[in-house]
Amino acid sequence: FADLDHALQTVADGMPDGALVILRSTVRIGITEQTARPILAASGKSFLLAMAPERTIEGRALQELSSLPQIVGGIDEASTEAAAALFERLGVEIVRLTDPKAAEFAKLVSNTWRDLQFAFANELAYMADAAGVNVYDVIDAASYHYDRLTLAKPGPVAGPCLEKDAYILGDSASYFGTEVPLSLTGRAVNEHIVSHVRDIAGSLVTDAHKIAILGLAFKGRPGTSDTRGSLAGNYAHEFQDAWPGAAIYGWDPLVSPEDSAAMGITFADVQDAVKDADLILIQTNHPEFSSEQFVELVAATAREGAVVVDLWNQTDALARTRPDMTVAVLGRVGEVQA
Repeated sequence: FADLDHALQTVADGMPDGALVILRSTVRIGITEQTARPILAASGKSFLLAMAPERTIEGRALQELSSLPQIVGGIDEASTEAAAALFERLGVEIVRLTDPKAAEFAKLVSNTWRDLQFAFANELAYMADAAGVNVYDVIDAASYHYDRLTLAKPGPVAGPCLEKDAYILGDSASYFGTEVPLSLTGRAVNEHIVSHVRDIAGSLVTDAHKIAILGLAFKGRPGTSDTRGSLAGNYAHEFQDAWPGAAIYGWDPLVSPEDSAAMGITFADVQDAVKDADLILIQTNHPEFSSEQFVELVAATAREGAVVVDLWNQTDALARTRPDMTVAVLGRVGEVQA
């Protein structure tokens, strides 16, 4: 928490007497009262203090800031009401909590629940690959006109929030002398996707001299250039271990060459990345990768017999267009076409 301590000390030094201080970052439960409050109090100034967790999705943050209900929990009633009055200016509903711990908890609940939903979908995909079943058919059939079942679709789960919040929840549980095994197991299931994809690729590619990773940001929809927590670098590392001599190229419609290089991936335009690649990994679900133009480009560029591993079920058109290629979709590996 060194960064948080430094930020709080900076605020404490510069704030006027009577300032309203609001924490928005994801923290261990209890930090507002146990860490923020003492640092601010040491300044000798009066202050109001509340936790109001930021819950927007990257790529739609400004839109959701003015539409999502805002959760606020102050160290006292005056702090709660002051924070509520601030966010009411956005024209959104306010959810008042009288305890900042509850507000901290609510943020961890929001992200860990999403992580768990995706973990179940990925667990189904891993099993479907082993059983030779199309997980998308299973999900569609199980949820068809069945309101009690709402299932996510499988795919990589990463980024600056979901990759850490289950662990922060686990740390909070440890602090209070309890456990959250389900949440931590879900996180482990989502992290397993890297080795699962490595095994899929290893079963289909004997020797790789060139590998292309398409989609380098941590997610594709909404589009972002953010590579924090992206699994692209993890895949690059695993592939480099499996095929030590392979050159690893990558492309993303939004990510910079510098951020690509930081993950150990040589940036190239999509055509150069795909050309002569033995293995092509489609890592995100950016709309670019399901476009007709993308399919045409890969179909015209990829070498004969190239292997495509698609983590987002976007490549049926490519499989039809290039039957000489092997196309494996996460959760549908039993349907591999060669």
